[in-house]
Amino acid sequence: MALHLALRMEALHEALHDGSAHGGSAYNGSTTEALYKSFVQSFVQSLRTQSFVQILRTQSFVQSLRTQGFVQSFVQSFVQSFVQSFVQSFVQSSVRGFVQSSKDWVAKEILSIPL
Repeated sequence: MALHLALRMEALHEALHDGSAHGGSAYNGSTTEALYKSFVQSFVQSLRTQSFVQILRTQSFVQSLRTQGFVQSFVQSFVQSFVQSFVQSFVQSSVRGFVQSSKDWVAKEILSIPL
C-alpha cells in the first residue's frame, strides 16, 4: 500500500513538473486537476479495498474463533460424558464383582460350619 502510494505520488509529481501530463505544452491547470482527481480516486479506492479485505479477515478470524469454540465445547462435552460413563461402568462392575465375591465367600463359610 505504501509503495503503491509513493509510486503514484512520484508519477504525479513528475507529470506536473516535466510537462508529460499535457503533451509537453505549457503548464495547464485542468490537467493538474484531472491528475489530482485521478490520484485521489485511486487512493480512496485502495483504502476501500484495504478496508474490505480487513473486514473479511476479521470476519474469517471471528468465524474461526467460533468454530474453535464449538469444537472445544464439543470435545469437552464428549470427553466429560465418556469419562463419566466409563467411571460409572467401572464402579458398577467393581461393586458387582465385590458383591458376588462376598456372596461366594459367605456361602462357602456357611457351608463349612459343622452342624
